Amino acid sequence: MSTRSISLQRKQYPFVIRWTAIFTIVVISLGFLAFPKFMETINTLKIEILKEKEIVIIPPTKHNPPIPVAPIIPTLIKAVEEPEIIFDFPKNSIKDLKLPPVFVNRSTQDGFSKIYEFEPVAKTKIKPVYPTFALEMGIEDKVFILVFIDRDGIVQKAELINNNDPYGFGAAAIEAVIKTDFEPALMGRERVAVQVSMPFTYKIR
Repeated sequence: MSTRSISLQRKQYPFVIRWTAIFTIVVISLGFLAFPKFMETINTLKIEILKEKEIVIIPPTKHNPPIPVAPIIPTLIKAVEEPEIIFDFPKNSIKDLKLPPVFVNRSTQDGFSKIYEFEPVAKTKIKPVYPTFALEMGIEDKVFILVFIDRDGIVQKAELINNNDPYGFGAAAIEAVIKTDFEPALMGRERVAVQVSMPFTYKIR
């Protein structure tokens, strides 16, 4: 390399250094100016990311306690009850009783004996009707009917021994008795007209 070239380079050296320094300063200045905006952008991105990652806590749904339900008690269906009328003659004596008449039919009390050897026997079953009201109310009772039966076994008169008959048990028994024919009572081999007490028991099975 010639001495002239070296001398020329030495003259240009300060110029290069100057412009290099100026360029560096400009670049650094631009960097400082751009850096806050860059940081702001980064912070904005961070905030947006945080917003996207925001966790929403949903409170649990409040449930009202169940309403207590009364237990269902099964209803027992009562079976239909059948009336039962028990005729258990002879059983009680009617001696020395004061007998108020309730039903009278075709004759008087005269001539009907309280004494007999064989009691009269009904030819058919005596079937009184159970009084409707008493059956519906579940009422049971027992009544005694004084029956006057002639020598031919025909009922001439019937009376309720106890005159108190609010539910109609006595009336029902009397109605059934007077419709019934009997084998007459006997004293030895002779037929006799008699008065006998017939009990009727009304029950619901």
